[in-house]
Amino acid sequence: MLPDLPHEIVRNACNEGKLTIYMTIFRNNAALVLDRFRQRFPCIAINTFVGTGGTLYERFSSEFRAGSSPADIFMNASPTFGDALADKGMLTKWTPPNASRVPAQWQRPGYWYAIAIEEIGVGWNTESLTAEQKLWLDNLKTWDQLPSAPFKESAAVVNPRAGGSAQLPLDFFRTTFGDDFLRKLARLKPTVFDGINPLVERLVAGEFDLALVGLTSTFATQRARGAPLAWTVPNPSLAIPNFQAIPATAPHPNAAKLFLAWSLTEEGQTAWVTKLGMEPANPEIEIPRFPDEPDPLPQPSNFYAPDWKAMTKRRAANAEFFTELFGH
Repeated sequence: MLPDLPHEIVRNACNEGKLTIYMTIFRNNAALVLDRFRQRFPCIAINTFVGTGGTLYERFSSEFRAGSSPADIFMNASPTFGDALADKGMLTKWTPPNASRVPAQWQRPGYWYAIAIEEIGVGWNTESLTAEQKLWLDNLKTWDQLPSAPFKESAAVVNPRAGGSAQLPLDFFRTTFGDDFLRKLARLKPTVFDGINPLVERLVAGEFDLALVGLTSTFATQRARGAPLAWTVPNPSLAIPNFQAIPATAPHPNAAKLFLAWSLTEEGQTAWVTKLGMEPANPEIEIPRFPDEPDPLPQPSNFYAPDWKAMTKRRAANAEFFTELFGH
């Protein structure tokens, strides 16, 4: 299954026998992924710590500075966090044997590699829309239309400190449309959440009507459970890579290399994406769909291609500007 992976890594991984993953929040069936890996490599016991992208970044950074972290795999959906860790020497430089399966946009060679792609869209609760709101949503085609949304005090956004699903749209809005665009958006007085999952839960509950930005995989997962949600992906298509990296201080480096390489195989990609509403990082892999799983929108042929390193340098200033406008 991993013909290019040296046998000594597999052997040493089994000798290490343990793996700790700092994992982003998956509201559906991430446990199925770990079970699949355990079936393939029963010699390795897996522990996880689950949190938002921002929580994982802050926790690991703090542990690294203190001189000790249990993390063998660092997962995130914010390339700005991944690049920051790489630039500070906090990640192991290693190229998986199957790294070429990941398009250049979804990796930082030698440091982090996407296992799945998550699109960003606009979502809404379908139960209490006015005729004006329905008409606006029917005609929503591009991101520059957002400030005209007829959802004043009935919309929500995610704090960019939470992770990539909020950082990318904020940076895109600011660099593409300018600060006045964001000032107009702030006049909608949206509720600010510290993560996409609590935002969507409250959207489903009807506490507000519109998510100005959100992960389509999260919308799809909730709708598959019967929630009254719909969404669209304005142009240009925005997406973030859900990636893995190996910390420089990984206690079980061979187990980490094995897990990362396995995650990039067809079996691993299928395990990560099935029933999670995402798309594989490798566009050549076709994922089987099941009747009870979310059906994501067709993957666009072209995504907006941000300069992740430049975005990393703007991250702190963007977050401060967000706080100035939105109060969080």
